[in-house]
Amino acid sequence: SPPVDQDDTIGHFKGREECVIADRYRLLKDVGMGTFGRVVQCLDLSRERQRRVDHNSYRQQQQHRHDNDDDHLNNNNNNNNIVAIKIVRNVKRYYESAIIEADIIKDVNRRGRRGRTHCSILYDTFSFHGHYCMVLESLGPSLYDFLKGQKYHPFPIYCVRDFAEQLLETLEYLHSFRLIHTDLKPENILLLNGREIPQRGGYSIPESTRIKVIDFGGATYDNEKKSTIVNTRQYRAPEVILNVGWGCPSDLWSVGCILAELYQGELLFATHDNIEHLALIEQMIGPFPRRMLKRAKNVELVDEAFDSNGAHRMELPTEKLAYVKRTAPLESIVYDEDEWFLRLLRRILVIDPDERLQAHQLLRFLEKYAHPKLRQGGGDVNRW
Repeated sequence: SPPVDQDDTIGHFKGREECVIADRYRLLKDVGMGTFGRVVQCLDLSRERQRRVDHNSYRQQQQHRHDNDDDHLNNNNNNNNIVAIKIVRNVKRYYESAIIEADIIKDVNRRGRRGRTHCSILYDTFSFHGHYCMVLESLGPSLYDFLKGQKYHPFPIYCVRDFAEQLLETLEYLHSFRLIHTDLKPENILLLNGREIPQRGGYSIPESTRIKVIDFGGATYDNEKKSTIVNTRQYRAPEVILNVGWGCPSDLWSVGCILAELYQGELLFATHDNIEHLALIEQMIGPFPRRMLKRAKNVELVDEAFDSNGAHRMELPTEKLAYVKRTAPLESIVYDEDEWFLRLLRRILVIDPDERLQAHQLLRFLEKYAHPKLRQGGGDVNRW
């Protein structure tokens, strides 16, 4: 195999395709690159060798069977040899943070039945040339990448409902032991595979709506010291923006933003600025509770954004103000026949975190809508 290259100038692993990592994992392709490091798809040579031993043994014992049995064995086992490895940059603070993330994923995997938690599975960890490496199950594309691949054509409502149920089940599980993910977004929700079903109209839907939540790098237990700012901007809860104090409910706000985005094919709050973000929330969701504004530790922001009556001042640059004014209430983005979905969003996207429903309560609400009317054409989607 090709030699393992030296790191780049900021500590990223530079190994090329076909190089072997830790004498066990052959690099097949890149999956993604981020500030933390690099994710690559690899063939686990140890599992592959064992698979071949099992395969040869199977052939010797089953000569009287139909030749298709060999193909069946291959199909069942090949995918088990493919893994994803998160190779963290060769930088001390990233290395140390990765150890904490791995410990959290191990805790998540250990506490629950793996298949029921909808969280990524960690197989192993090791150190390689100064890089901390996490061996994870190999999954399909993120919901963001799938949406982008369809030119942001929205997911059908029955897909959105399946995603909602699984995300709420995930949060019910994580929040049961007071673990807050803190960075839920479509990029961190992966389909189990990338297979698609073409539809009339030139777009596709996923063959399966099964998903897994990844990236626990920012996950925090509720009793730990917390950062002031968490979440990616567009999925950030109002209590985080205002520094009121955040906890498990902030994850639910993120889920509400995600579901609305998957439903309409675009961000619910397309902003990069606190003042504008608060204005958009007020326009779409409603006024901020006065008691919440009084509790805010970000006093300067409250004074700049809101008047003495708790209404947004709307003192924004012309373009931003025009964008905010064009923003319609939440009701306007949901079709009449999907009224149940609007009711779900209204129960999640509640400005005051103390009034926001918990995951288990939202799941009970969702149970009433097991088979929502299909708005968009196409065949049924097999979730399981």
